[in-house]
Parts: sequence; structure tokens; C-alpha cells
Amino acid sequence: MPKQGQDGERIVARLRPHGRALFWPSVVFIAVIGAAGYFQGSFPLAWENALVPVAAALVVVLLWLLPLLSWLGKRYIITTRRIILRREHARFAGRRGTNRISGYGSLGRGGKVGW
Repeated sequence: MPKQGQDGERIVARLRPHGRALFWPSVVFIAVIGAAGYFQGSFPLAWENALVPVAAALVVVLLWLLPLLSWLGKRYIITTRRIILRREHARFAGRRGTNRISGYGSLGRGGKVGW
């Protein structure tokens, strides 16, 4: 049973972006882990060998963890009156809704939504 909100508005569905958005970050993750394992111990100096896991961790954080957290923090909520995009990040939390009938943003500056 959908939840009842203000003015008879009901939540129809709560969706997340498709998992395909995480395909390339996952490929990068697997490639970086494989490359780090391959190059670990192959350099003549100790500091170069110590730099391999540090560089791998940096690349994994930038190219896999941040897209994953961005994907986890995005959610679409479809109600009987509007479509809401929720973004929940550590530094930014916002909600942007669109009135399905008029096409004008229900939150924000009130300009026409470009669909």
C-alpha cells in the first residue's frame, strides 16, 4: 500500500539509477587491483614499491568509491503528483521536485524544467 502524504499525494515508487552506471568504475577497480598486484615488488627501490599500494588506493578512491557513493546517494521518488530527485551526499543534501502536470519545478527558482 503506497504511503499517503499531503493533499492526497501518494508515493508510487522509490527508485535508484540503474546499476550500469557502476560498470566502468568496477572495471577500473579490478584493473587497478590487478596492476597493483602485478607491480608490487617489481621496482628496485623500497620507496617505489611502497608507493604502489598508495597510488592504487588513491585511484580506487577517486575512480571507484566516489562514483559508488554518488550512485548510492541518488534516489528518484515518484508520487501521484510529482517526480522527486533526492541527492544525499556528505556535503550536499538536496531535493528537486517536478510537478508532472505543469512542467514547472516545484522546488528551486521556478523556471521551466527542460524536458
